[in-house]
Amino acid sequence: MIDTEKLDTAILKRLRVMNGEQKGLSTINWSTALREELGYVDPAEVESAMKRLCADGIVRLVKHDDELGGAYEYRLNDGLVIEKRFFGYGSFDVLITDHGRRFLNVPGGKIGFQPA
Repeated sequence: MIDTEKLDTAILKRLRVMNGEQKGLSTINWSTALREELGYVDPAEVESAMKRLCADGIVRLVKHDDELGGAYEYRLNDGLVIEKRFFGYGSFDVLITDHGRRFLNVPGGKIGFQPA
């Protein structure tokens, strides 16, 4: 199990590089993208981190799915059936909110002693 703060920070680092939005990745794609920095990350942990960041108002999660009515924004009280549809099938977009922009100022390199 990975430290949740490290996972959230790694996701925000990626969003910073992508100018505040990452379109078209699934939880498996996110897991792969974060592997270099964090090692193996279970896609279920990525899903949990996305829900946590959404609950804190830092990101918006949007999925384009005809069965969900086109562009569908994830909400925490959607229920298990919609949740499984949202995270379990294909990709979704992660967009930084205005509130979340202050969290984009995360370190880009490794944290620790840096020689002068």
